[in-house]
Amino acid sequence: MSGLPLHDLRQVPDETLYLRLIVLRRHFPDDFAAEDYDYRRNVWEAANRAVQAEIRRRRAEPPKWWVAEHGEPAEVRQRRFGAIAAYLVGGGLVVLLSGIPYLAVPLMVTVLASGATWLVPEVLRNQRQPFLQPIPRPRLPRD
Repeated sequence: MSGLPLHDLRQVPDETLYLRLIVLRRHFPDDFAAEDYDYRRNVWEAANRAVQAEIRRRRAEPPKWWVAEHGEPAEVRQRRFGAIAAYLVGGGLVVLLSGIPYLAVPLMVTVLASGATWLVPEVLRNQRQPFLQPIPRPRLPRD
């Protein structure tokens, strides 16, 4: 974990904190057979926790490149889903209240098509997100 001084976490910009998370992920100690693996893993976990705690403490906004790579926070997705649901319900009510039968079908198709153009990119963006992967643990050699 050399090269990642943690004493200055309060002095670095928000984007640097997210960069440090990426650097930490790339330098995960994965040579399980090494004698000092447990020590290096504990240091890695402490550094990772310190950076994440500083991000939470500041309520640091993720940079645009982070959002593009990891997706938006759950709160933003929830608000967007609520807005889409309200839009579709409102469109459905307009169709029902229009009372003109020959306009109901084109109006409903318009509501669904415009809602889909709003929803489909969000669904595709969420499918690209890598799921949280468990941290690998060393396997004990079997005799």
